[in-house]
Amino acid sequence: MRIRALVCCGVWMTALFGPLLAGCGGETGIDEQSSESSDSESVSEAPPTSDTLDESENDSGQPSPQRTVSAAALGCPATSVSWSQWQPSWNGNTGTAGTYVCYGDLPATNSGYIVTATRTSLERTGTAQYTCSNGVWVLRSGSSCNGKIISTVSASAYSTTCSSTEPVRAKWISWYLADLKRCADSDGLEWWVSQYNNSTGCPASNNYDGYGTKDACWRASFRNGANTNGNSYNEAQALGHISSWDESSLCGGSLAYPWTSVSSFGTSCKYRP
Repeated sequence: MRIRALVCCGVWMTALFGPLLAGCGGETGIDEQSSESSDSESVSEAPPTSDTLDESENDSGQPSPQRTVSAAALGCPATSVSWSQWQPSWNGNTGTAGTYVCYGDLPATNSGYIVTATRTSLERTGTAQYTCSNGVWVLRSGSSCNGKIISTVSASAYSTTCSSTEPVRAKWISWYLADLKRCADSDGLEWWVSQYNNSTGCPASNNYDGYGTKDACWRASFRNGANTNGNSYNEAQALGHISSWDESSLCGGSLAYPWTSVSSFGTSCKYRP
C-alpha cells in the first residue's frame, strides 16, 4: 500500500481517502518499497579474491588455471675451451713432468649433442669431447693432453744423429753419447770426423800431444771444445744428463731433450708443460 505524507506550510494533514491541501508549496514523497530495496543493496559483497575465485572454479568442477612455461632446451654457443692432464717425466727429463693445458674451439650446437673440440695449440697433443647440456658445455670423461714431440731440426734447425754404420762416425757418436749425454748434432759430427781423418792435429810425432793415442788426443780436444760452449762436458758429467746449454741449443727454451734412452729418442724434443 502506498502512503503519501503531505507537508503544507508546516502543518501535517492526513486524509483517509486522499490529501486535501490548500496553498502548499511542494511535496516530498518517500517510496517504502524503494527504501526497502536500498537497504538490501547497501549490504554489498567484497570484491572476489584469488582464493574465492579458486573455490568458485573448484566448486564448479572445472580445474583451476595454472601458469606453465614451455620452452625448448637451450643450445650451446660457439666458444673456446681448455682442458688439462697431468703427465709424468718424459724419458727421465723431470722438466717435462707437470700439468699440460690444451686449448680448442667448439661450434654452436643443440642441447644433447656431443662435439669434439678442435685443438688450437700447436704445442700440444690430445683430444676432448664436450656435451651440450641445456646451454652449458660439459667436458666428457676420457680427455687427454700432452706436450707435442717434434724433431730437433724442427725445434732449432739442428739435425741430430744417434747411430751410423760407418766406423769413424759411429765412434764419434759414441763419444757424444758418453761425454755430452746427447746425440751428435749432424753438422758438428761431420766437422769432427773430417778433422779426425784429415787434420795434422794430434800427431804421432809428439805422442799425440802427450795423450798416448790418437783417439785419446782427439777425445780430449772434443771435451775441451764442449766446455767452451756452456761448460757442456763438465755439466753433463756432473748431472748425468745433457747440459742446459746443449738442451737449449738443440731444443729451444720451451722444449726439453731426453735424459735417458737418448740413442732411441735423442733426435726428438718435447714441449714442456
